[in-house]
Amino acid sequence: MTEESDEQVQRRLEAKFARLEQQRLKLLKAFAEHFPKTDILSHLYYADMIENQYHCDKLLEFTWNSNKEIEKLKKLKGAIDEVCNLHASLKRRVREALNNEYVKLDYLISDLQQGAPSAITSASIEAESGKTYGKNNMNCIALIEAIRSVWESRKRKPAPKSWNPATKFGLFAIGVFDALDAPMEPSSAMKAWRRQVDS
Repeated sequence: MTEESDEQVQRRLEAKFARLEQQRLKLLKAFAEHFPKTDILSHLYYADMIENQYHCDKLLEFTWNSNKEIEKLKKLKGAIDEVCNLHASLKRRVREALNNEYVKLDYLISDLQQGAPSAITSASIEAESGKTYGKNNMNCIALIEAIRSVWESRKRKPAPKSWNPATKFGLFAIGVFDALDAPMEPSSAMKAWRRQVDS
C-alpha cells in the first residue's frame, strides 16, 4: 500500500472538514426552520448532540450477531474444559502450589469448574436475544433517538412513535437525515427504532 504524502493527507483532511462543515450548516438550517424562536447557541448545542449520537461507535456494544456470539461461547466452554482437565491432571501437591500470596489459582480453577456450566447457559440465552444490525443501521436508530430527544426538548411534548413524512416531526427528521447524508431512509430507521424499543 502506497503511503500518502503530506500534501495528500492535507487535501483529504480539508475535504473531510469541508464535508462536516456542510453537514453542520444543513443541520442548523433544519433547526432554524423547525425551531425559529430558538437562539443559535441552542441550535449549536443540539447539533453537537445529534452528531455525537450519530457517529458514536459504542452503539455496537448493544447489538450483536447471535450465531457468532454463541459460537464464541462454545469455544470459551471448550477452553474452560481444557483448563479444568489440565488442572485435574496435576498431582495434588502441585495443584496446591498454584496458590500463593497473590492468587489462589487452585481455588479459582475449582470455582470455575463448578460455576462455568450455569454461567455459559445464562450467557447463551442472552446471546440468542441479540439483534443483528450493522453499524450504519445502529447509528441511524440512534439518530432517530437523538432527533426525538431534541423534538421533545423543544416542543415540550412526546415525539410521535409512528412515521408520517407529512408531519412537522417527519419533515424535521428528513431534514436531519439529509443534512448528515445518513445511509438509511428516516422511515426505515424509524421502523427499526420502533422494533428496538418494543423488543
